[in-house]
Amino acid sequence: MPISFLGSQSSSHQQQRARIQQRNEECDLFSQSFNRRGWPVARNNRNFPYPQASEVFARAEGSPDDEDFGDLLVNNLVFVGKRVACRKLEQLTMSSFQRALLERGSLHQMEGVEEYNAAIEVSMGYAASVGVCLAEEVATTNGEVGGFLLGV
Repeated sequence: MPISFLGSQSSSHQQQRARIQQRNEECDLFSQSFNRRGWPVARNNRNFPYPQASEVFARAEGSPDDEDFGDLLVNNLVFVGKRVACRKLEQLTMSSFQRALLERGSLHQMEGVEEYNAAIEVSMGYAASVGVCLAEEVATTNGEVGGFLLGV
């Protein structure tokens, strides 16, 4: 199945409230995992404090394509990548296997029945983030080649 964008769809007020609640819960999970070692200063400028989880979550929800997140350490960058991947994945249509593979890697936390391994979590998150970026690029390129520009 080719990868493409889904059109924007209107949602009911109740669905919108449920989505807001879900985002609040996701922000809470993100905050629990963010900057676990308490790094005090920004990675790219030691004169600035390390950003707060809520600020970074908002940046990830905004226009992440305009951000390089250079102030974040690698683990937090991967958490941001997973958040962005989850959001972008909702806008792409692809085969069930492709979606399952990318969704599993972009889950905020590993499934409870699996033994936790930080290296696996970061590796899967990074791979899913890159995979979604590539899928989005393929969808955009296919749309442009087909004569119409697809937007997010």
